[in-house]
Amino acid sequence: MKLTRLIMSAVAMATVIVAARCTPMQSQAKPDGGTSAVIDRPVLESVHPDSVMLPSGGIAQVVLTGTGFIPGPPGRNTVHFNGAVFRSVAASADGRRIVFNIPDVISRGGGAPPSSLSAGSYSISVETDSGTSDGLTVRVYR
Repeated sequence: MKLTRLIMSAVAMATVIVAARCTPMQSQAKPDGGTSAVIDRPVLESVHPDSVMLPSGGIAQVVLTGTGFIPGPPGRNTVHFNGAVFRSVAASADGRRIVFNIPDVISRGGGAPPSSLSAGSYSISVETDSGTSDGLTVRVYR
């Protein structure tokens, strides 16, 4: 009888531990009265404009809107565009907007020479310490 109770207690305890690990964390109050939120991976909701005219030798500016970006300067967000990686990109103070400049010439690293961006559709996404957003499409015209 005691062995059965001991086994049942161990199973109940294991169930509680597993359930606690699987339960999503909520914002918790800090001692100063604020909250500390658990941040999920960023979500990219829109790119505006989603079509841009890119002049030769110039840039085209787009605004990325979403949630979960790391706010403020210095930038701690990474923007992925056309296989290129742009690090240390700043976001708005509320972590919902990034102003990103699409360059005419992109370096893909690895010793490959920089190349001019052709007209076409390109994926853009945002990465933070919490993960990478799904990509949205930007159309570039020349």
